[in-house]
Amino acid sequence: MRWLGLEEKLKQAILRLLSLAILSSMLVGCVTIPRYDVRIDSINSGTSSGRKYYLFPGKKGVSASDLQFKEFATYTHRALQYKGFIPASGLNEADVAVFLYYDVSDPSERQYTYSTPIFGQTGVSSSRTYGSLYSYGNSATYSGTTTYTPTYGVVGSSQHSGTYVSFTRYISLNALDLDAYRANHEERQVWKTDIFSSGSSGDLRKAFPVMIAAAMRYIGENTGQQIKVSLYEDDRRAEAVKGQTMTGSQSLSLEERRALRDQQRKVGSPKRESPTLKSTTLSPEGAPSGPTSTPQ
Repeated sequence: MRWLGLEEKLKQAILRLLSLAILSSMLVGCVTIPRYDVRIDSINSGTSSGRKYYLFPGKKGVSASDLQFKEFATYTHRALQYKGFIPASGLNEADVAVFLYYDVSDPSERQYTYSTPIFGQTGVSSSRTYGSLYSYGNSATYSGTTTYTPTYGVVGSSQHSGTYVSFTRYISLNALDLDAYRANHEERQVWKTDIFSSGSSGDLRKAFPVMIAAAMRYIGENTGQQIKVSLYEDDRRAEAVKGQTMTGSQSLSLEERRALRDQQRKVGSPKRESPTLKSTTLSPEGAPSGPTSTPQ
């Protein structure tokens, strides 16, 4: 009976260890740094129109003094300058007007299913028998006990289901040729870069710098198709867009530092002046929709 008691205690100890291992893996998952899967679709006209830009709000009803626009504009300036664009000190010096649009969708609920393993005894790895032999004259009797060493593992699975909420986050940069506008008020599109991501967070303030960092090498380019870039929240590109200083393994390469050196000397947005451009706003699809925006 003593050996049977030890076997039961051993079984309980192993099951407790397995439970702790599963719990630890779940806790580690809870503190994982968020990863953003960003989709980028960029197209250009194929003609050169200069590198100096002036940034406008592209969302209807949003002015250049809007605090959220100012925050997002700061990230956008860093991304544009990384790509080699130069912020114009005044609208009359700019080659292109860049309209910044951003939005987040209403939440959508989706169903999912998953399975979890069930642990238990799968068999016996070995056995050992103890006993005593008693003899009485020409006869003998034997009394013994056999103990077994159990093995443990996955013996099945249980099915579960649940729901999760998803948001689609969207950024669009639309560049118009200012020389064409000055000449005959023609709204000639030079390039357009659309940036999307979907996830459980509807916090665009958190997602924006990561999304624009994932897309900044493609701004103004022609990707030929929609492409996907995965970026973690603490990626050095995202940190650079946020204006944070990096050290050690997160430091920028020499080429990246050169691309950002001018931006690092600047604080805030380019100097304002009264614009002569009748600015337009962009719809979520990026089409001009009317003269309401003011420059930034």
